[in-house]
Amino acid sequence: MSKKKSKVLSDHKKVGKKLLPPLMHQVSGVTPSHYDRDTLPELLWLALIENMHGLRVAAAIAEEIGTFVKESESNCRFITITEMKNVDKIEWSALRTHLSGKEMLDLLISAIHDLVVLYPECPLRNLMKQVPVKLRNDNFLASLEVLVADLTYKRGRRAVLMQANALYLLGSQGKLFIKKGLSLGNFEALKDYPDTEESRKVGASMCASSAMVVTLPGNDDLNVWRWPKYFWKRNLEQLPITFDVNKRSSK
Repeated sequence: MSKKKSKVLSDHKKVGKKLLPPLMHQVSGVTPSHYDRDTLPELLWLALIENMHGLRVAAAIAEEIGTFVKESESNCRFITITEMKNVDKIEWSALRTHLSGKEMLDLLISAIHDLVVLYPECPLRNLMKQVPVKLRNDNFLASLEVLVADLTYKRGRRAVLMQANALYLLGSQGKLFIKKGLSLGNFEALKDYPDTEESRKVGASMCASSAMVVTLPGNDDLNVWRWPKYFWKRNLEQLPITFDVNKRSSK
């Protein structure tokens, strides 16, 4: 039994008390991610789009951003908020033009507007010609708290759709290829999630695959400035917010 286990894990590397799979130790700069701590805040903007406009609009926006990245050969995938930090003004302007031509720019801005107001270091502010300073929805913070609470359940409907859109965006760029017949490729089934067996299979595949979107290597600057770190710190400054992952002791 021990020999069999050793053979199965022979490609893993022991770091302290942890065994890291090949992807984590063979590719420089890749570190394991935690769903609540890392994945959720990195993909939150996608959840905000779906929350405001619904699944089909969110998927359409993701597809158009993916098309832009593919056609412009951008170095940024425009998936995680952290990686958007180093995008220059020229590329942001080009993305604005592309989305505007597809009548999707205003839809995207309306979904992320108040996030940018409350989290002023959010790189998505560069999508707007003028950075907003006033909330459109005075109850946005309370609504965000409810949304984040929903998203902490990784296999809940909203969380699965958020992760699915991130993978769909990656696929739209030609950077994710799915073998025909695999559940991971059946995005259409998610409209019924979690009410059908097929949708639950697809959702499980999305959850198992989404971590790779946020564990790809980045440059040193991005490793120092991470959106999730800023996001959770900023939350603590905005009392009376009480996200489950950030709860303080009542004592």
